[in-house]
Amino acid sequence: MKPHPKIKQMAQLYFDDYLQRRGIERLEKTIIDGFQRTNPNGVRWLRDVYLNLAKEHLGFTTEDWDEFVQDENGQPQANELLFQMRLELANLYREYVKSQNKSK
Repeated sequence: MKPHPKIKQMAQLYFDDYLQRRGIERLEKTIIDGFQRTNPNGVRWLRDVYLNLAKEHLGFTTEDWDEFVQDENGQPQANELLFQMRLELANLYREYVKSQNKSK
């Protein structure tokens, strides 16, 4: 399955906000390290991220959540989207740490 078009945008917005509010150490501990644990509330977390973005950013609306989590055949794909989001956040974290190490 190819990545959902909104995942990259969601991940970037979430990453930037979390980094600004809590810092890279907290992001690493809570988000990146947290991916290693099985999280039964992962889909709820993804929904919360989506709905919070809908409050402040164009391109996300609360009404679109149901459409977002369904594939082109109307089948649920929330776990796949969660995986894509985690992958994108891990990549953003890796790029951020790499850029910080270069600037030292």
